[in-house]
Amino acid sequence: MKRVVIRDSHIVGTYDDATLLALLNAGTLRLGDHYWDEKTATWRPLTDFIGARAPARRLGAIMARAAALLLAAACGSAATWWRLRGTGEVPVTGGASVGVQAATGTDADGAPRTESPAAIAGIENKTLPVAKTTVAIPTQATPPSNDKPKPAQSGLAILNVEVFEGEAAVTVQNNGTETVDGFDLRLKYFALPAEKLEFDRNEAAISAHDAGTAERADKTKVLDAIVAALNRNLNIVRADVITWTPDHIKALPTAEQWKAFGDMKLGEAGAALAATAASFSSGASSTVPAVREKALTQVLPELGRRSMEIRPLLEAAIAQAGTTKGKVLAEQNAAEARLAGLKQAQRAVEPRLEALLAEARKTTLRSEVVHVDAPLEAGLVQRVLVKHAKQAGEGVLVDLRDAGGRSVALSPAGQSAAPASP
Repeated sequence: MKRVVIRDSHIVGTYDDATLLALLNAGTLRLGDHYWDEKTATWRPLTDFIGARAPARRLGAIMARAAALLLAAACGSAATWWRLRGTGEVPVTGGASVGVQAATGTDADGAPRTESPAAIAGIENKTLPVAKTTVAIPTQATPPSNDKPKPAQSGLAILNVEVFEGEAAVTVQNNGTETVDGFDLRLKYFALPAEKLEFDRNEAAISAHDAGTAERADKTKVLDAIVAALNRNLNIVRADVITWTPDHIKALPTAEQWKAFGDMKLGEAGAALAATAASFSSGASSTVPAVREKALTQVLPELGRRSMEIRPLLEAAIAQAGTTKGKVLAEQNAAEARLAGLKQAQRAVEPRLEALLAEARKTTLRSEVVHVDAPLEAGLVQRVLVKHAKQAGEGVLVDLRDAGGRSVALSPAGQSAAPASP
């Protein structure tokens, strides 16, 4: 069974029984520390852990052993470690006084019983000299305000990390069998290597190339459509207006369509031509002889004149559209050449990129721990957003922390290096 150990309201680590005893004997853990496991409802002192594992002894034997050890300490031993079943190990210095707490022994029938050393000695709530035959236990640390620590997060795993401007989206899965009441994410910042920065710039340029290619393709289609329309109109006005039929006049652009070609002179001339052509068409189809005569004798010559004036403007617009299309095609060819160079540079850097990143991740510029206070049920996946302080030229790693503050689930492959020390 794993037990979580805390000291001064901070988690020290999670250990099995054998490791916990070894750390107690080595002095790494103290009897003033508290522990919690899945069978306890509250934080308990490590003295309870020692007592729960040890067989009970008769109270007389307890007092006799303690008296002998304490007497040895009073006779000049600088620091003596003793073990009392039910209380654990504490340092006792010769001539010192320590606070009385509790001891565990057996009654006359051999059943375990807890008595205070003060009651055993016939006194109560006093501090006794070391030389007295009274077992002394140091005052325990105040348990933290929470009744239960966060459970170990060994069942959690990071499935994906997406880094955006100012925040990161972390997808976490609970592979364990119990609900996790919140978890900690550690964000580590490191300097990106120059090759990685150049690689990212090239990737952005390649993406922009695709967008530019689509834009130039659209522009080419528009120019082709304009040239086709200009040529149709040029073919109409090149013919003598006397030969025009109603279909020719209907095929001419409207005033607004002439302006849409983008050339001011062509737009003005085209609008005048459209108005004259409409006037001629209306007059020529009139049943009034005078109106019909005016259309043939006055409006038709004016239509011929305007038709001749617009011809060179149409020819110039066609030539300009062709020149513009030529520039667009030249830009596309240059972009294709740049793209080939970028892809070649990417191929040269990409095989070394992961090794360069792994080396860069070894140096942490700074780190921070973000607590996600959200329950995650067993077998479920959750996507959480966390703020980050990544600056230009920096990368960020994300890993999960267990109840002891150690890495238990790292960012997906390619985003994190080896587990970091707590």
